Amino acid sequence: MFRFGCWSGTILVAAVLFVGCGAGGGTNDENGVGLPAPNPAREGTVPVPSTTTPVRLAPLDCTSGAFEVAERILIERRRGTTATDCRSGLINVESEDCWTSCVDGAVFVDFDLDPSQRAEAGESASGVETMPVVYAARYAAESGGTFTEAETLVLEREGPTDPWRVIDVEVTDTSAAQSDARATIENYFAALRDRNHATAASLMAPAPSIEGRDDLGRLDDEGFLAGTSTEQIAAALELWCDSGAACDATPDVEIEVTAAHTLRAIATYDLPLGTFETTFVVDDNGLIGLPIKVG
Repeated sequence: MFRFGCWSGTILVAAVLFVGCGAGGGTNDENGVGLPAPNPAREGTVPVPSTTTPVRLAPLDCTSGAFEVAERILIERRRGTTATDCRSGLINVESEDCWTSCVDGAVFVDFDLDPSQRAEAGESASGVETMPVVYAARYAAESGGTFTEAETLVLEREGPTDPWRVIDVEVTDTSAAQSDARATIENYFAALRDRNHATAASLMAPAPSIEGRDDLGRLDDEGFLAGTSTEQIAAALELWCDSGAACDATPDVEIEVTAAHTLRAIATYDLPLGTFETTFVVDDNGLIGLPIKVG
């Protein structure tokens, strides 16, 4: 059932184009970022559709794949509707708090759905097919800014040709994990400002090699990394800071829930050359990422 603990954040929400089911609702592809503005002076220019007017959606087909049905339901939720065709009588979103707005004034504004997180169908106690679809829900707080929640749409169907129905919306409480993640990355930045590179290195997630680690790979590319022990990473961090990285800065940090229900930290640096943003992965093992280096 719906149980939302709404908290405030400060991340700006990008304008989004609304698209039909299967076109990437909630993914980066849907946002239309980077589309060139129409030039009336050029003959034959096709005007870009307004980002404030939702396009007409085709009728919802609840017999599509569970992931596609969930995506379409979330698109309709974002539009302020309830996708009644794919809802079971077991839940009534009109009477539940936080389907489109929360009792404390927070409003659902967007979602992040990752196709790589498609789960395998399971079977409920009654023998029907069930499918959980995880996503990150973004809310606008009444006090300003936005925040994310880890949510799961639970769908079920009687048989392979029957329609999917949403039977529950589960909310995972990530507040403790987010507090731990914030403490980790703030301690990391504090250690760098104090030139305590050993402590900073100890807060980074350990790695047997640089494979799959963009942060260690970057240190290696610069010729700073001699190995992946904590001492060797600390020495590489010192060289990284001395080479012009913003290790003395105190960036603003926001912790976000990802579509896979992991956490990432968005660090925003206000530097003489401008404002820059970089992303860190933060979990129980530590963090992955480097202080930003520009210029």
